[in-house]
Amino acid sequence: MTDPRRIGRCGTRAMADDPHKAAVLERIGRMVDDGLAEWSLLAGGEIRVRLLSGEVFLLGANGIFRLA
Repeated sequence: MTDPRRIGRCGTRAMADDPHKAAVLERIGRMVDDGLAEWSLLAGGEIRVRLLSGEVFLLGANGIFRLA
Protein backbone atom coordinates (compact mmCIF):
# COMPACT_ATOMS: atom_id res chain seq x y z
CA MET A 1 0.00 0.00 0.00
CA THR A 2 1.20 3.50 -0.80
CA ASP A 3 2.14 5.72 2.14
CA PRO A 4 -1.01 7.77 2.92
CA ARG A 5 1.02 10.84 3.79
CA ARG A 6 2.57 10.78 0.32
CA ILE A 7 -0.83 10.60 -1.37
CA GLY A 8 -2.18 13.44 0.75
CA ARG A 9 0.74 15.74 0.02
CA CYS A 10 0.78 14.97 -3.71
CA GLY A 11 -2.98 15.17 -4.06
CA THR A 12 -3.25 18.43 -2.17
CA ARG A 13 -0.53 20.04 -4.28
CA ALA A 14 -2.16 18.83 -7.48
CA MET A 15 -5.50 20.30 -6.42
CA ALA A 16 -4.18 23.51 -4.87
CA ASP A 17 -6.33 25.51 -7.30
CA ASP A 18 -9.47 23.77 -5.96
CA PRO A 19 -9.75 24.26 -2.19
CA HIS A 20 -12.82 22.00 -1.98
CA LYS A 21 -10.98 19.01 -3.45
CA ALA A 22 -7.98 19.74 -1.23
CA ALA A 23 -10.25 19.82 1.84
CA VAL A 24 -11.79 16.44 0.93
CA LEU A 25 -8.33 14.89 0.52
CA GLU A 26 -7.22 16.36 3.82
CA ARG A 27 -10.23 14.89 5.65
CA ILE A 28 -9.76 11.48 4.04
CA GLY A 29 -6.11 11.65 5.05
CA ARG A 30 -7.17 12.20 8.66
CA MET A 31 -9.47 9.17 8.45
CA VAL A 32 -6.49 7.11 7.21
CA ASP A 33 -4.29 8.46 10.01
CA ASP A 34 -7.00 7.55 12.54
CA GLY A 35 -7.18 4.00 11.17
CA LEU A 36 -10.71 4.41 9.81
CA ALA A 37 -9.77 3.98 6.14
CA GLU A 38 -7.03 2.81 3.80
CA TRP A 39 -6.08 4.37 0.50
CA SER A 40 -3.81 3.58 -2.37
CA LEU A 41 -2.60 5.43 -5.42
CA LEU A 42 -3.51 3.65 -8.66
CA ALA A 43 -1.47 3.62 -11.88
CA GLY A 44 -3.80 6.09 -13.61
CA GLY A 45 -3.41 8.67 -10.83
CA GLU A 46 -6.74 7.90 -9.15
CA ILE A 47 -6.94 7.20 -5.43
CA ARG A 48 -8.86 4.17 -4.14
CA VAL A 49 -10.25 4.58 -0.62
CA ARG A 50 -11.58 1.67 1.45
CA LEU A 51 -13.44 2.48 4.66
CA LEU A 52 -13.39 0.05 7.58
CA SER A 53 -17.14 -0.40 7.09
CA GLY A 54 -16.41 -1.95 3.67
CA GLU A 55 -17.31 0.81 1.24
CA VAL A 56 -14.79 1.43 -1.55
CA PHE A 57 -14.50 4.73 -3.42
CA LEU A 58 -12.50 5.90 -6.40
CA LEU A 59 -11.30 9.51 -6.29
CA GLY A 60 -10.65 10.73 -9.81
CA ALA A 61 -10.16 14.04 -11.55
CA ASN A 62 -13.86 14.29 -12.35
CA GLY A 63 -15.38 13.20 -9.05
CA ILE A 64 -15.78 10.53 -6.42
CA PHE A 65 -17.35 7.21 -7.38
CA ARG A 66 -18.57 4.47 -5.05
CA LEU A 67 -17.36 1.07 -6.23
CA ALA A 68 -18.65 -1.14 -3.43
